[in-house]
Amino acid sequence: MLRALFTLFFLIPVNITADGLLSSPKLTLNSQGERVIEFKIQNSRISDDDILLKEYKSDEPLNQMYVAYTLLEDFSNYKTYSIVLSNSYDANYFNFKLVIKNELAKDIFIFLPSKINSSSLTFEPSLCL
Repeated sequence: MLRALFTLFFLIPVNITADGLLSSPKLTLNSQGERVIEFKIQNSRISDDDILLKEYKSDEPLNQMYVAYTLLEDFSNYKTYSIVLSNSYDANYFNFKLVIKNELAKDIFIFLPSKINSSSLTFEPSLCL
């Protein structure tokens, strides 16, 4: 009985850390005003061909007309995977399924940052007395 209890406590942390492969998404605007969704991936053996984008809650391929490009960058301890949305995508959300090596599949629904380019706005402070 003690052995079974020890085994149970040993396996619980493994299950909890299994989703540590993929970080929460980071949302930004790049210098061209395109919206970027970025993930950190904690697996050094992943290549660009191992990552698939599919329709939300489906196994159909994602409509690529909304994605300008994707980029997988390799750092020493992790990789980042960026999805850059095209300027023609005007919705304030983006949903998709991210599949990594057919081992991890996550349905992701993200509210996106506004596309307003702050560099084109002028702000003149006024005094209120």
